Amino acid sequence: MVTSKKPSRPLVPGSVIWVDLEPVAGHELSGEYLRPIIVLTHETHNRVTGRVSGIPCTNKARGFATEVPIASLPRPCVAVLDQIVAVDYGSRRSDDRGQSVTKAELDAVRSGLKSFLMP
Repeated sequence: MVTSKKPSRPLVPGSVIWVDLEPVAGHELSGEYLRPIIVLTHETHNRVTGRVSGIPCTNKARGFATEVPIASLPRPCVAVLDQIVAVDYGSRRSDDRGQSVTKAELDAVRSGLKSFLMP
């Protein structure tokens, strides 16, 4: 049974939603718990489609160039830029806890993505 909460606010770039990414395969980020996802896509897209594209976070930093430190969440973590996900948050176990990253953190994620995708 999927237990998800409808977002309590418009999901805009920088919003954080918590999503269960299972099932996964190979080296994708996993865990039988909700993982924070930094929303990258525009609010209109998110509302109309019921999904977001974003960057998952983990508290297990490995020192890769594709990690961006995130300190604004309850537990410090890193955004893992090479694990971009599209998430149907209504079909997966998810929760909107009203959290967002800072503008500086969102800018660092965007800058890192640009470097990662267009070297």
